[in-house]
Amino acid sequence: MMIPCSILPLAYTQAAGKHLVIRLVVDRVSVKAQNVCHVITSTVGVVVIGLLTYASIRIMIESVLEKEITIGAIPILVSPFRVAMGLGVLLFWVEFLRQTITGIKALK
Repeated sequence: MMIPCSILPLAYTQAAGKHLVIRLVVDRVSVKAQNVCHVITSTVGVVVIGLLTYASIRIMIESVLEKEITIGAIPILVSPFRVAMGLGVLLFWVEFLRQTITGIKALK
């Protein structure tokens, strides 16, 4: 339960800009250079989180199709947690993609 609770808010945190950021270097350059840095970091985020999203979605689908349960005294269905994780990472990737597109438009 802890993993979905920490993964699901990532997209909101990224959109709101409420995550930890280091502005030591970025604040000292021009606005255009800041926009370029933002596009570069967002593009890297699209690639890295895209790979994580692909893996999470595959695991989510396998878990749902196989009706995966935990091993132990009380069997618990794992797929709801895997679905929450997959959707959370997907939303995070969509937010990075949105920020990349917005950043590219701002450069023009």
